Amino acid sequence: MKTSNLFIAILATLLLLSCGKSDNNGQLVNNQQVTVSANITNYTRAGYENGVLLPEKFVMDIIQGVEDRFDYSLVEMTKSTGANLYFAPNDVELLWASDTHSATVKALTIPFGLNEVKAEGVMAIGVSLSQNYAHNVAASDLLGASSLQNEGITITGNNIIIEFKHLLSKLDVKIKFASEFDENSVAINSMVLQNICTSGGYSYAEMDYDATNLKYGDITMYYSADASKAEAIFYPYNPTSNPTLLIDATIDNVDYTFTCPVVPNSAEGFISGKRYTMSVTIVGASVDGTDATIANGWDNNTEDESFVTQ
Repeated sequence: MKTSNLFIAILATLLLLSCGKSDNNGQLVNNQQVTVSANITNYTRAGYENGVLLPEKFVMDIIQGVEDRFDYSLVEMTKSTGANLYFAPNDVELLWASDTHSATVKALTIPFGLNEVKAEGVMAIGVSLSQNYAHNVAASDLLGASSLQNEGITITGNNIIIEFKHLLSKLDVKIKFASEFDENSVAINSMVLQNICTSGGYSYAEMDYDATNLKYGDITMYYSADASKAEAIFYPYNPTSNPTLLIDATIDNVDYTFTCPVVPNSAEGFISGKRYTMSVTIVGASVDGTDATIANGWDNNTEDESFVTQ
């Protein structure tokens, strides 16, 4: 009788110990909490120059492939206050399989004008047509990262580190005035980027663009008088006809409209994640009427070439 009780006790102990391990079928019990942190890469320049603006929210997929309960799709991650750490909703517990640290991970901010990311198929994404304020430029940006292309995802233990890349294109326009002008007598009223690609298709499943159904329009650019610079974010594309920069200015109490073409310096057109800069100098020869052009007003010196890609 004592031997029987001892055998039962030993068997019970072995069963309890086995509950803390994974069996040969991959049924895991000891799981770790997934932690997620994020930054923005410094080698994509379509975004912001003054500091790093991390997204407040983004969606993320984690496919560990061990068991269904370790695969997560379109989890909306929210940034913690004053940190680069992100957390899942209270009703989603992100667990990491304790016997593996490999996974397929994707992350994408929610595109402008949408409330959610479409898991399959092509989404019609676009930018704000009124980027006349800095926060409208920021709202138009799109960030993404994927381990499928080995771009921007690092897994260290149970920690996922995301290096977001800017996915759209950006144009910076630097305005200069020839020596015959007193800058205090010149006011830039507005700058509009005309006939630019404002929307197109994007596949979250493939983390890539769809070249069909491109749409074109005019974007009112954000202009900083202190920096004499305008900026706008738009959809990357290879233009069939060049966009136009339209500048409305008042010089010595006279209103002028200046126009000039915007020509990318690459046969590939405007590329995802690239920032393009161009300098335009308003010269006296161009101010000859209310509908003058600045076709001869480009500033193409070697120090600050027109349309430098960064």
